[in-house]
Amino acid sequence: MFGAVRVRCPETAELIERLEKQHAERARLINELDTAHKTFDAGFPAGLEELRAVVHAYVDFQREHIALEERELIPAARNHLSPRIGAQSTVRLVRTAIRCSTRK
Repeated sequence: MFGAVRVRCPETAELIERLEKQHAERARLINELDTAHKTFDAGFPAGLEELRAVVHAYVDFQREHIALEERELIPAARNHLSPRIGAQSTVRLVRTAIRCSTRK
């Protein structure tokens, strides 16, 4: 979706750059979650507080990220993309979300 919105709505360039950086940050946080979970799993109850902290950080990050997309990116997409392009982008976005949520 980013590419289509960026082309049709150049004023979103900074927003999209920020969102892309957040996507990279999300990958790092997922790795931290994985590490904290493995540490906790291997040494229960050791690691519980670290796991809680990492989970809270990830949830807070995701809430902020999703709110930004809903507040700024999605309205821009609705205003600047044709229904066909918007639908195709939405399908790709959902597929990506599913892949990320089922990643082990």
